Amino acid sequence: MHSVTLLTCCVFLSLSGTPYAVEFKDCAQSVSAGGTKVQAASTAEFTTIPMPDSDVCDHLTPACPVLAKGLYSYTYASVVRGETPLGRVTVQWELLDTKKDPFLCVQFEVQIV
Repeated sequence: MHSVTLLTCCVFLSLSGTPYAVEFKDCAQSVSAGGTKVQAASTAEFTTIPMPDSDVCDHLTPACPVLAKGLYSYTYASVVRGETPLGRVTVQWELLDTKKDPFLCVQFEVQIV
């Protein structure tokens, strides 16, 4: 993969839907997309966050399959749970193939208020 553009909000509100979008292109080979793995850390250790509706194909434009050299946009919206700790959090978001191997990984910081 050669190019990734991360489009995300820096501030999350605990009771509203929050969109996340990632554009990616130029995969070296086609990918059979599977699910996602999302982790977050407010200190040094990452914790997995269960994500409802984590099927990559449900959030991909254009639709699956992910073909080599294509340009795709992955968008996900969810509500930040009320028990989520406030403050700066590092999020690591992986898109997985059907073998549960990552084909895209982005890491970004957010501020939960």
